[in-house]
Formats: sequence, C-alpha cells, structure tokens
Amino acid sequence: MTGTPDTETLAIFERRLARKLKLLPKLRYPNDEDSKKLADLAELDPARANEFASHIRSILLDAHLNFSRRGFSKRGVRAKLRGIANKAKYLSRDLRSIDVGSGGSGEAAGLLLDLEFGKIKMLPELIDLFQTLGEAAERAAAKSQRAREKLALDILVQNLYMAARQHGGYWTISRATNQITYRGPLLEALEILKEYLPKGMLPATKHGRLNGRAIEYALEKLKKHIKGASQKT
Repeated sequence: MTGTPDTETLAIFERRLARKLKLLPKLRYPNDEDSKKLADLAELDPARANEFASHIRSILLDAHLNFSRRGFSKRGVRAKLRGIANKAKYLSRDLRSIDVGSGGSGEAAGLLLDLEFGKIKMLPELIDLFQTLGEAAERAAAKSQRAREKLALDILVQNLYMAARQHGGYWTISRATNQITYRGPLLEALEILKEYLPKGMLPATKHGRLNGRAIEYALEKLKKHIKGASQKT
C-alpha cells in the first residue's frame, strides 16, 4: 500500500485497533508525581507539562501495541497467508463437491449443511466466499514481501526523544565516567516508565540495570536519520 490510505482502509485499521485494545491488559499511566518528574527530566516549561503528560500516555499505548506485535517476520507472514490461501481454496473445492448436482452422499451432505447453515449463507455463497478469501490471502502474501519490521524498543525511545523536543525539552543518554554503565535523563525517564510498560520490553543487563547501550543505539539511529534528512533539504 502506497500513498495516503483511503477512507475504507482507515476504517479497517480503526476496527482492528479497537479489537486489539480489548485484548490488552488494563493500562496504567504515570501519576501526577511521575509526570512531574518526567517533565523535569526533560527540562520542560511547567506550562507545557500537562500536554507533555498526555503525549507520554499516547506513547505508552503505542508501546503496548508495538510490543504485542513482537515476533513478526516477513517470512512468517508470507507462510501464514499462503497457508490460509491454500486451505481456503481446498475448502471452496470441497464445498463445490457437495453442492446440488454432485449426487449421492456428497449431495446429501450438502443438503444437511444447507439446512444447518442456510439461514446465514447457502453453499454457493460459501463457495464464492472461500474462493475470494484464498485469492485475497495470495495477494496479501505478495504484498508482505515489502513489509518492514520495527523494533518496539526503537520506536519507544525515538518517540520519547521526539516528544521532549516537540514540547521544548530534551533528553540525553551517555556513558558514565567508567565507560561501562550509562547515565542521563532519558535513562532516568525509562526507569520511571518501566512500571507502565509491558513486562520484558526494556532490555536489562545481567546485573538487572537498564541496558543503556541498547537505548543509546536506538537514539543514535534516530539522530542519524534526522541529520540525513536535514542534509537533503
């Protein structure tokens, strides 16, 4: 899919999001005390603290949604869709083999299925439905080759960084003087947000501390992207 999504496509995304939200655990968001700490760490103007807190809540929701999609791979997506396409085609063929005119046990089985399911859809409609589903799954499998996986941690770190900038603040992370551990407002912010994020989302060292290197790397990728984009303009 390229360009701007049409109204129908956006409606599909909205319906899927509504279903996904029902599957998520009841989310918790930073209380007033934690929200103030986050705003202070980002060195924000106090007048912008409320809108910043609202932005943080949106980022946390995105983090839960993105983390729930972990395990995605292009090969896996194609395999799932092709499996559905094959099963749908086989089912369409099997239903056609018991429709009117097939005779014998097959036609008798078709009659029983029509009597059981006919108030919803008759056999010809089911045959067309599964045929269409198989064709749609094949098209979707071809498109999935262009899909790109984004790590939930990268998106979280980058969203937090950009949120601080958009509201007039700034978050940093750097190596400590021992060149082993990390420090900085961004790391402190993530420590506060840890209890509001999905369990296991934030990487930890063997000592149980947040993995500053992984967080710094996610931020470096964003900064390189911003720098590259500014050089093109």
